[in-house]
Amino acid sequence: MARVAVPPVPLHRVPTPADWDSCAAVMSRHGRTFWFASRFLPPEKRRAAQAVYAFCRIGDDIVDRAASGAATTDVRAARDRWRR
Repeated sequence: MARVAVPPVPLHRVPTPADWDSCAAVMSRHGRTFWFASRFLPPEKRRAAQAVYAFCRIGDDIVDRAASGAATTDVRAARDRWRR
């Protein structure tokens, strides 16, 4: 399998309230038990847990799409949307 060069993503952007809301939405939609358990965490730790969950969930969905035989261009487009 050929390796694809992926340009680095700048890490200097500060997450916005909309970013945190998006992460919370992913967790509440796909990880109900994680969502429930996160309610017992302090707000800053809850946001971090939601962000990690969303990162892993979306990345896993992209990999699953590739493994299911989706077109390479579709998988790359999904990856590129995720990186933004």
